[in-house]
Amino acid sequence: NFGENFKKIRKQCGLSQQEVADKLQIKQSSVSDWENDVSRPDYEKLIALAELYDVTLYELLGKTEPRTARSREVGFFIYKKAALD
Repeated sequence: NFGENFKKIRKQCGLSQQEVADKLQIKQSSVSDWENDVSRPDYEKLIALAELYDVTLYELLGKTEPRTARSREVGFFIYKKAALD
């Protein structure tokens, strides 16, 4: 599930929930809620988490990257658009 993956990646980066919260300027309880599947981060926070952890959005969400060129182009466009917003 998403929460377990968020927690696994955070720990691999050697960060505490409080350190992540401080870097994203949110409450520690929000990070805890994400990791326990109580709530999900909004799109902007997903991008910030991926950047903080130096992983792709696919890796952060525990998904396999698309295999087709068209799917990769769509995923790249969505990521770049979000980064520009």
